[in-house]
Amino acid sequence: MPLLHAVDPRLVHMIASMHIRKAVSVSTSDLHDDNVASSPKLSRRTLIAGSTAAAGLAATGISLASAQESTPAAADATPATETSLPAVPPEIDEYANDWPLAQGDLSATRVAIGGTIDSTNVATLGVAWEYYLDASSIFGAITSNPIVQGDTVYLVDNAGNVHAINRETGELRWRKDFNVPTGGPNGLAIGYGILTSVLGDTAEVVALDPATGDEIWRFQIANHGALGITMAPFIYNGWVIVSSEPGGNTKGVYEGGANGVVYALDITTGETIWSWDTVEDDLWGNFRVNSGGGLWYPPSVDEEGNLYMGIGNAGPFPGTAEFPNASSRPGKNNYANNLVKLDPNAGAVVWSANVKPRDLFDLDNQQTPVLATVQIGGVEVEVVFTTGKHGYVAAYHRDSGQEFWRRSVGYHQNDGLLEVPEGETIEVFPGVGGGVESPIAFKDGILYVAAWNYPTTYSTSTSVIDAANGYGSSTTNLVALDAATGDVIWDNFLDYGICGSGLVISNDVILTGVLDGRALAFSIDDGSLLWESQTGAGINAPGAVAGDTFFVPAGSAISGNSYTPDPVPGYYPALIAYRLGATGTPTFGETTTQDTSDIDGQIVRAIDLAFEPNAFTIAAGTDVEITLVNDGVLQHDFVIETEGIDSDLINGGERVTFTVNLPAGTYQFICSVEGHAEAGMVGTLTVA
Repeated sequence: MPLLHAVDPRLVHMIASMHIRKAVSVSTSDLHDDNVASSPKLSRRTLIAGSTAAAGLAATGISLASAQESTPAAADATPATETSLPAVPPEIDEYANDWPLAQGDLSATRVAIGGTIDSTNVATLGVAWEYYLDASSIFGAITSNPIVQGDTVYLVDNAGNVHAINRETGELRWRKDFNVPTGGPNGLAIGYGILTSVLGDTAEVVALDPATGDEIWRFQIANHGALGITMAPFIYNGWVIVSSEPGGNTKGVYEGGANGVVYALDITTGETIWSWDTVEDDLWGNFRVNSGGGLWYPPSVDEEGNLYMGIGNAGPFPGTAEFPNASSRPGKNNYANNLVKLDPNAGAVVWSANVKPRDLFDLDNQQTPVLATVQIGGVEVEVVFTTGKHGYVAAYHRDSGQEFWRRSVGYHQNDGLLEVPEGETIEVFPGVGGGVESPIAFKDGILYVAAWNYPTTYSTSTSVIDAANGYGSSTTNLVALDAATGDVIWDNFLDYGICGSGLVISNDVILTGVLDGRALAFSIDDGSLLWESQTGAGINAPGAVAGDTFFVPAGSAISGNSYTPDPVPGYYPALIAYRLGATGTPTFGETTTQDTSDIDGQIVRAIDLAFEPNAFTIAAGTDVEITLVNDGVLQHDFVIETEGIDSDLINGGERVTFTVNLPAGTYQFICSVEGHAEAGMVGTLTVA
């Protein structure tokens, strides 16, 4: 059973707050066959603004109105805050033709408004410059979306280091190092003249001067071993909006008591203006065991200032030995896997929809909701679209929360089960790394979605590793949906995996990247491939289009498949600027293997993403030295969970030696980094 932490974060929020306000919200989902129904419910929101915070706000020109009891209708409530700053940061309009936000715009459409790349010229894309990335983490050098404002490209790598790069030449303007690991997707936001970033494992938000990188303020929102920040910050109404995430710490994932809380920080001081807990009922009645909620991606916002958020999954999944099949968290587990419309000024959840209630299989509703106006029955209707790892796309009426339609994308198998049959193992599609892992895009009444077909095998209380299902064997359905009806316009099956690389639309072209390291362009008309370029690293991060340039963050290990050159290109993580008419080509690194002639005993090499050898034998009842040599680019370890054997995590180019002494038997060893065992880092140790 996970340890009970001495101080529950919710208690800290309550002590620091002025008071807790409750407001009636309307939920548009419940537990039944299609996971959609209606049920009224209560939500709560904590307003944190003691006398010190209020004084700080007054000094910066941002005032805080006295708190009032919220009413069921957000429109009837007294706004909680007033600000002298414009609601929309001026940078959003000034650089609208660039890529000023992680999701492109406030509605998260991911359309490059000023993009000049189209189907007639996309074949002329070549490398204008490359910016080498030296970060190392569990998922490579970078998982975040670069942003472009004016003559500068900003990015944050997977060590939390922030880079400002000359847009034209690729030369470094400045760099601010923090060296704090993250699993991503993380990201940056700039507004009101301040650049904000997040530090994954320490759950800190930092504010920097975008011209120099000088630190303005830093604030930690959580201090739980399994909590971190994985989302790109979102700036609006004088706030920096961030969320703690129970899967956001590379050292601990979904441990008991880890709940996601959304915070709005004063952009000028970092002080907390308000917070909202994304889980109900003290982690659904068992905060010692349960965890969940939080945001992986930033929210979107409408013209009235309402926030639309996609919430992460509940844990443990599918359960524990003591509480199989999620019996520690009965009910729907709101607001996990919800689409939530939050009126932050009134302190009210206007409505929520539980897209995947009582989820056993880590099937988040994590993507940023997309806002659009579409024609339904001849009437212009304001709609919000939501999706995530559950592999569904759904459309809701923005005012009422009514669900218009829901469509499954990609391959589904056993994902609707409410329990795993006792004594059986089942294969589930989408798996923990499957479904809609990449941000979606919207243009002219059509949604564009990449559904990653990648499974996980489960028993009653645990996920079971299946080494046969590596990233290289995964597939994708690239789908175009009619935004008014959910009808499939076209569905292009791809025998390779698109994961994390968000879709970008430039005119009539969709641009993205693949785990095998290729940057790709597809036709918006039928999904046909128009252009491709092999890079020196897997692409597990969204790109950006600004003007005539496609910025591609390539930073993970290459997951080889039938499209991968032989030999596999040497690892070269970089932000690559593909520009119309440029003639350069991507750089490949050198493939090297460490000299191990000085090592006695058993050698096991970690090669992304595999062990070599993945099966060996040692003597029983004898001290045996095993040396793990990391010849890969990602962080790896050697773990036998049943015996408590753990080599510790090592970076690429490092080695670690440890001693084992085991009785006769067969043991499974894995890399315990999230996603690595599922990708094939599994082996068998025979002791005889």
